[in-house]
Amino acid sequence: MREDQQLRDAFEQLASKDKRMSLEMQIARTVHRSFLAERAPEFPPYKIGQVFQPCFSVGGDYFEFIPFEKQKQLGILFADISGHGVAGALLSSMLKALIIKTTSEDQDPNKVLLKMNDSIESNFPEGYFVSAFFALLDKNNQSIVVASAAPEPAILLRKDGTVEKIAEGGQPMGLLPTEFVDPDDFASFEVKLETGDTLLFLTDITISEDERIGLDKFCDWVSELADSEPQVLCDELYRRATEAAIEKGIDDDIMLLAIKR
Repeated sequence: MREDQQLRDAFEQLASKDKRMSLEMQIARTVHRSFLAERAPEFPPYKIGQVFQPCFSVGGDYFEFIPFEKQKQLGILFADISGHGVAGALLSSMLKALIIKTTSEDQDPNKVLLKMNDSIESNFPEGYFVSAFFALLDKNNQSIVVASAAPEPAILLRKDGTVEKIAEGGQPMGLLPTEFVDPDDFASFEVKLETGDTLLFLTDITISEDERIGLDKFCDWVSELADSEPQVLCDELYRRATEAAIEKGIDDDIMLLAIKR
């Protein structure tokens, strides 16, 4: 009888601990979601679509829209923090504070990433880094200025279905102190969008380790959806990726953001 009681006590303690952990995850999820915009801002002549789906209750992917109303510009940070779960979510809160502070001082995409690299290297725990794109949209300009701190490419979808992989091979932020970083690692470039063209950023959806989907296959899907509005494009790409990965399961956060002119 005494052993039975000890077992019951042990089960009750485990159940109580599990309940507390579930509650903490729910709180972390609520806080993390509060950092993310539910929908993209209106910024004609551009339309913006987005999808974010963490592999756990919370994740390390993060995006931020920063309006510069006086300049008639919109900054977009699209970031993937190493790791996921609660740690990634907590670091995303730090990233939010850093990007707001940085862009209040400078909006040039190259300088933004260089300053962010310095802050991340100084303030993030050792071993954590951030892959990211920072894009600057201008209402009076057909070109989007983009700086890359991501090894993965962005995808440029032309209105005729042609797909180009661009901005591949950037240096993630936080790996090295800024004094050891070549500014060209975060060099900015212009992407000229004609009416009907779309610029697409993505994280982890191709699952490159085992080529579960593969970037080339993903680009084929993108080409097939050239006529889609950006939100429809993101939703459909996410649906296809999820179905393709269903046998092994998705083991990382997934985020997509599409900008169409």
